[in-house]
Amino acid sequence: MSTGRGAESIRSLLSAPYHALDLLTAALDVGISVKSSDDAGTTGSGGPRTIAQYNFGLQQTAFAQHPGAEEIRTYPCNGTTGTAFELKNESPNPIPGRDLAANPIGQPIIIAVRPGQLVEITSATMVKKSDLTAIALRPTMTCANDPNSHLDPSRAIILPDVPPEPNTEYTVSIAGTNTAIADFNNGHPVSSGTNPAITSNATGAFMKTFTFKMGS
Repeated sequence: MSTGRGAESIRSLLSAPYHALDLLTAALDVGISVKSSDDAGTTGSGGPRTIAQYNFGLQQTAFAQHPGAEEIRTYPCNGTTGTAFELKNESPNPIPGRDLAANPIGQPIIIAVRPGQLVEITSATMVKKSDLTAIALRPTMTCANDPNSHLDPSRAIILPDVPPEPNTEYTVSIAGTNTAIADFNNGHPVSSGTNPAITSNATGAFMKTFTFKMGS
């Protein structure tokens, strides 16, 4: 597991659902700059901290790395280690009215399918691998109920309502559908009920289970 200010900064951003959406973009080119506030000469005005900037882009002739029409991708994914275990701040707040500093949530689970398709989650669980203790999950966030309107139909977010234990493995199981969109319906997309790319599973139904480990 990588350590250091840059790695810590990335993990922190990936623990914030809206920032994670940007970091998990399909861009091919990434620019990263990391320095301490001492090096930047701003410790006196803002306190000691790490300053990081991430830029993502595509050349004009390049194509984004979108998943295949049948794929389901997640972050964290199976085998991920060292994620943040709690989120104490994000702007905009993914749960308006909740003071995350006083009442934090856990590492979000990002689910993504190919842009232009619709992912719908029918059930999700998260349990401690060693003894199957369940973590309470909030209702799945989608483009239809996202309070800040950042999600598109191809992505969904599952938020643990309480922080899991640090340095501990958790298993997540997600069931849902990955289908074509029949009607965008003013931001409340309607599924076609099928995924033509999946010849063995016309309804696009899926079950995905993976295990990852929290950091400290």
